[in-house]
Amino acid sequence: ASAKLKLHSFYPGDAYVDWIGVSIFQQVLPWSPPWGGQISDVENVLKFAQEHNKPTMIAESTPFGGIELKQASDAAKESIDGTSDHWDRWYGQVIDIIEKYDVSMWCYINCDWESQPQWHNVGFGETRLSSNKEVMAKWHEQVMSGNSERTFLHLGALDNCGSTTVSSSLGSDHWFTPDHFLSFIVVPFIVAGAAFFIPYYMLGGIRGRRDRSTKRERRPLLADINETF
Repeated sequence: ASAKLKLHSFYPGDAYVDWIGVSIFQQVLPWSPPWGGQISDVENVLKFAQEHNKPTMIAESTPFGGIELKQASDAAKESIDGTSDHWDRWYGQVIDIIEKYDVSMWCYINCDWESQPQWHNVGFGETRLSSNKEVMAKWHEQVMSGNSERTFLHLGALDNCGSTTVSSSLGSDHWFTPDHFLSFIVVPFIVAGAAFFIPYYMLGGIRGRRDRSTKRERRPLLADINETF
C-alpha cells in the first residue's frame, strides 16, 4: 500500500473491532524484503492497537525459510553468521514483541511445509519445533514450562512435539493408510448413498400411500354410484 495511506484509513471504528492482529513471518529477519513488510510495520499496527485500547494477537506466524534456513534464499544465508542461534534469530524476537506490546494471543504454525504439495518450494521450509533440539528445548523452557515472566495458556496440541517425526509425502510407500481409506472413500460413499436413497424411499413411500389410499376410497364411491342408478 502507498506510504500515504494510514492505518486509520482502514479502521472502521472502535465499536466494530474486538481484536487487532498481525502476521509475522520474515519481518523480524534482517533480509526481509520491502514487499514482505518490516518489523517497523508490525510495531506500527501494535502501537495503533494500544492507542485504541484493543487486545492484540499474532494471528499467524512461522519462521519463513525454516528454522534452520534450509529453504531460505542464498542471499539470506549469506547475510547472517553461520553460527547464528536459531532461537534468537526468530523466536526470541517474536517473544520480545509479545512482551513489549503485551500481545494477548500467539498462533504459531508448527508445520513441515515442504511435505505439502501446495506449499512445496514456496520457501516456508521446515518449521516444526521438534525438528531442532535446541529450539525445542528453548520452547519448553520459555513457553511451555511456565517459568518465564509471562504465562502462556495453550489451546490445542503440538502433536509429536519434542519427538523425532517423519513426515509422509505423496512419494512415500505408505502415504495411503487405513485412515485415508476411511476418510476419503468409506465416509463419502455412505454420505452420498444416504443423500440419494433416503429421499428416494421417502418419496416412494408417499407415492405408495397415495396410491393405496386412492384405491380404498374409490370402492365406496363407485358403490354409491351404482346404487343411485
